[in-house]
Amino acid sequence: MGLYDSTRIFRLHCWAIMFLLACNTLINMLYFTMGYDHILGIFPAFDVNKEWNVPSIFSALAILFCSLTCARIAVMRRPLSGLLYLGWIGAGLILLFIAADELMSFHEHLSKPMRHAMDLDRRIFYIWALPYMLGIAVFAIFLIPWWLKLNSKLRIALLTAALVFVCGAVLFEVIGNMFFLHEEKSQTIADYGYWISTTFEEGLEMFGMALALRALLREQEGYYASATSSI
Repeated sequence: MGLYDSTRIFRLHCWAIMFLLACNTLINMLYFTMGYDHILGIFPAFDVNKEWNVPSIFSALAILFCSLTCARIAVMRRPLSGLLYLGWIGAGLILLFIAADELMSFHEHLSKPMRHAMDLDRRIFYIWALPYMLGIAVFAIFLIPWWLKLNSKLRIALLTAALVFVCGAVLFEVIGNMFFLHEEKSQTIADYGYWISTTFEEGLEMFGMALALRALLREQEGYYASATSSI
């Protein structure tokens, strides 16, 4: 697989994301303007804020493809470095969990029992972040040596992808929940704000994974190594 293939996959990936976001925008506009909330099953099938539909399965498959690409890179790097092999395996496992979470929304289902166990207000949505932050800290300690050993261009590409993904997954989820819980705003403003926030949330997550997949495919091709050696 050459560089042209990774570039072509990235472009197709982005076009698919834009198609899904356009469908989501269309069905939500029909809902807000005409009250259609099903449309022969099309609304739930393309609403980016739903589980087990076209956008969520598409996102989960994209993340799963990233995970499998990490595993393939690990196999390729094993003869050269045990550290790189273990690091790529660890990155692949993290992506595998994220793919499952994207489809099942573990973090959202985790909030309710944790709030109940800790006797917290129902508006505290982000209690799920505590175990997730602990898990991230553990894996970060494990992956730092691997991360430092990566090619600098690959690190920048993966960091850019991670920032785009986290901006959607964290920032716009917080904004969306603020609209969801805002009792002083009118219902129409809250609904529009929540829809726009969730659209940005899922869109940035999908584009972040598209950037990550391009970076991983280029690493698999040896693009970053050849770019460095040519300088």
